[in-house]
Amino acid sequence: MYRSRIRSARVLVAVLCLFLIVVCTAPVLFVVVNSAKTSDEYWESKFTLPADLRNLGPKVATLIEIGTIRQIRNSVVVSSLGITLSFLFTSMAGFAFSKLQFPGRAFIFWSIIGLLAMPTQLLIVPLYVMFSRLYLENNLLTLAVIYATFSFSFGTFLMRGFYLGVPNEIIDSAMIDGAGSLRVYLSLMIPLGKPAIVTLAVLNFFGFWNELFVSFIFNHSPESRLITPGIAMLQTSARDSGRLTDWTLIYAGIVVSLLIPFTVYFVFQRRLATGITLGAVKG
Repeated sequence: MYRSRIRSARVLVAVLCLFLIVVCTAPVLFVVVNSAKTSDEYWESKFTLPADLRNLGPKVATLIEIGTIRQIRNSVVVSSLGITLSFLFTSMAGFAFSKLQFPGRAFIFWSIIGLLAMPTQLLIVPLYVMFSRLYLENNLLTLAVIYATFSFSFGTFLMRGFYLGVPNEIIDSAMIDGAGSLRVYLSLMIPLGKPAIVTLAVLNFFGFWNELFVSFIFNHSPESRLITPGIAMLQTSARDSGRLTDWTLIYAGIVVSLLIPFTVYFVFQRRLATGITLGAVKG
């Protein structure tokens, strides 16, 4: 009786996992398949294979002509800057909140964690007014700073959880040898924190790359536009000009924009799977 229940539970879990796999992969396959179709093929049938994969070539050329490569470059720049800033501030904060003693440490830490409950939309208006008056809108560095700021709470939580698992004896021995807090951070905490740093960097990259709302507001000029708003603008431009939306072109743009995130995921998937639980039993 007990074994039959275990088998039934395993079958149920397998069915649920299969269902989730289908739900997650079906939209991606739909986009990939239809990106290589002509408009006539797409409207004739959305669930058949394309007649000729070479139809994707002219779409890629069109995307390059309207600035998709520039948008991808902008996204890479913003994501790289944002990841770097996030790493600097969250690793220092995680080290301070886990290993250093100072008045109000617990209150400050939980105040930072409490910011996770604050919707991003509440801060958009004051941020936009501030940066626009400083003439810093349509600036890649500005957007990177905003992204790093929004990711600070979660990054601090993750880094603190990991650093709590670092034995205090290592830090004490370094301080006995004459190392100060800055030297301990640079020489010990950063090398020891590489698993958490890589995990945070990958998670931030996906978040920064796919973000639409903030980047659409702050970087609205064609020269500073990122790839996700750029794909969204393909539909808006067609509607404003009175033309029918070329969905196959939009799907091709989505496929192109997914190449870098998929590459990052496949390179770091093992570290991401193991690093996502870092510090889960600490703090």
